[in-house]
Amino acid sequence: MNFIQHPSYSEQMQDIKSILSKITIENLNKLLERFDFQCISYERLQTSGRINFIFNLKTQSKTSTYTEFILKVSNPHRYWKELRTKNEVYTIQYLIQHTTIPIPKIIDYSVDSKTSILS
Repeated sequence: MNFIQHPSYSEQMQDIKSILSKITIENLNKLLERFDFQCISYERLQTSGRINFIFNLKTQSKTSTYTEFILKVSNPHRYWKELRTKNEVYTIQYLIQHTTIPIPKIIDYSVDSKTSILS
């Protein structure tokens, strides 16, 4: 039987510090460049929690169109980071396809911090 090994609080805090240190204008621009947007500024929203981080990105396209995006960085806990992210993405995709509820469009996501542009 396999049990989930929960990281200690200090391990979780180290993961969180590492993640937050990677959220920079340079890395956000790497994420946005394939959509032809450039990040002008970003801020962590006050409604953001201690484990799941939410940022407002202000961007500009090459045609000078200004657009705002929401960036959610999910819980880095070993168990949740893949399962929860996939569950949220699939739920939103299902709702978009099968309902008329106004829901934000997901333009990208990653469940692997080693391959993520923000890693």
